[in-house]
Amino acid sequence: VVSENIQEPEQPKYNRAGKGKNLIVIQLEAFQDFVINAYYNGQEITPNINRLIENDTLYYDRYYSNIGKGNTADAEFSSLNSLYPLIDGETYRLYEDNTFRGLPWLMRKQGYKAFAVHGYEGEFWNREAAYPYQGFEDYISMEDMEQDEIIGLGISDKSMFRQLIPILKEQDKPFFSFIITLTNHHPFVLEEKYQSLELSEEDKDTKFGAYLQTVHYTDEAIGQFISDLKKAGLYENTVIALYGDHHGLNCTMEEVSESVSNFIGRNYDYDEMLNVPLIIHIPGSGIRETIHTTGGQIDFLPTIANIMDLSLDETLYLGQDLTNAEKGFVAFTA
Repeated sequence: VVSENIQEPEQPKYNRAGKGKNLIVIQLEAFQDFVINAYYNGQEITPNINRLIENDTLYYDRYYSNIGKGNTADAEFSSLNSLYPLIDGETYRLYEDNTFRGLPWLMRKQGYKAFAVHGYEGEFWNREAAYPYQGFEDYISMEDMEQDEIIGLGISDKSMFRQLIPILKEQDKPFFSFIITLTNHHPFVLEEKYQSLELSEEDKDTKFGAYLQTVHYTDEAIGQFISDLKKAGLYENTVIALYGDHHGLNCTMEEVSESVSNFIGRNYDYDEMLNVPLIIHIPGSGIRETIHTTGGQIDFLPTIANIMDLSLDETLYLGQDLTNAEKGFVAFTA
């Protein structure tokens, strides 16, 4: 009687969908959700990311930035640790040598090599000092790469991704690579030779027009990276998660608010401004779903932990798995 009536514990949806695969997490600089699946004068703004969403992907369209004083650095701290940042200052500086039990540590516990990559200076946001305590074994920054193509603050996204491929290929065990893009950084400066969107006259020399150009450039870099991963034989065995770190266009600036409101066809308010995309691509999974549950960067760790089959039993975390949550919310530090 017992054997006939025993019930298997219910597995959360998509649990272990990425178990054993490599993990690449790409934090997209100043990437907002309104550009996803959007067209500008008949031109697709993010064609490569849109193609990703069409197959083997979970797309969370009500996902929000919950940064504090530290902008980009707080976005990654919150995402990797499922803890809120502070308004008093950057977490990486105030709590530099705290040892956390976030994503890098959890991946290492599973036998993964955990390292971070960014095309800017290593000491910026105190990353070089804080990363070892966050669990990263290595940090490849601007100083460690060939500075062959500089756009804006540092190495272009296309160059950074291109230089990353041989590093990924030489890994002798599963890897977790955390990558931070840079080209779409304010003030969105892009030389004409790199621009590939045709702007209307009224959008030329505007913040909105410049933003669309750099967003489109970063999307091209993502497309190139995916293509290179396939050529390197790494794509099929790698989960790729992408999310925006914070807004790029400030809704309190009159000219910006007017341009974006006209483009999206509704009022460009704080809800719109703080909405960033979260996309988790699992090649070969057959998964294709858009999750409408409201959440924020605080929820990234438990969400990816479910997919990668990581135990959070020993981790203090404040978010929830958005894939399986019945309802959600997001609180803002700033």
